[in-house]
Amino acid sequence: MTDEKKKDPRQIVLEDGQELTLDMRNITWVEANEMLRVRAEKEGDIEAAQRRFADLLGRCVSLSAEEVLALNLVDFARVSRRVAEFVRDPLGADPN
Repeated sequence: MTDEKKKDPRQIVLEDGQELTLDMRNITWVEANEMLRVRAEKEGDIEAAQRRFADLLGRCVSLSAEEVLALNLVDFARVSRRVAEFVRDPLGADPN
């Protein structure tokens, strides 16, 4: 049996090789809950809802809202999926 290093679930690698580290301590539980409902509440103002979601998502991985909005679709999916996993189960998904 080999001693493979277990992959840290907080690490996200973008297509260009940039590595992001997810840190859910950068948002409050209220903001995490807001991430789950921000789109539903602001259907009338899609641009504002996207901007707020990008701001919250970016704070989790140390990116600005502008950087999140500029991610390609695949990288956006990687980041948002990983953040969603931690929002649903912050202790179970974090090895620390």
